[in-house]
Amino acid sequence: MIDHYKGIPKSVRVGCYMFRVEVREFEDHEAEGTFGHMNPINQKIALRPGMTPQNLANTFIHEVLHAIYFYLSPDRQAEDAEEEFVTKGANGLVTFWQDNPKAVAWWQKILKLEEPA
Repeated sequence: MIDHYKGIPKSVRVGCYMFRVEVREFEDHEAEGTFGHMNPINQKIALRPGMTPQNLANTFIHEVLHAIYFYLSPDRQAEDAEEEFVTKGANGLVTFWQDNPKAVAWWQKILKLEEPA
């Protein structure tokens, strides 16, 4: 497996849902022509092997945003709106994280701080 695939989390929590994360090839009926796939029924996020680091990072957050949309959206029927939200959201987040590593490290650090007793 390519080095940038090492350390991918085995699962992520989105709201009250736990999603398993898998690296594997897809069945044609799942997601033909795509890099990743989020299935809310079996709560899995699948990522194709062999992507570049940038494509893997973007695809991972793209599929996480699909899970967030599934969890938070009042209208899950609007697939076009969902795909636009997810694509633009993933592009924006990955760009921000890539361009602002110090801000992201700070953000991660403050999330780990506990409230004083």
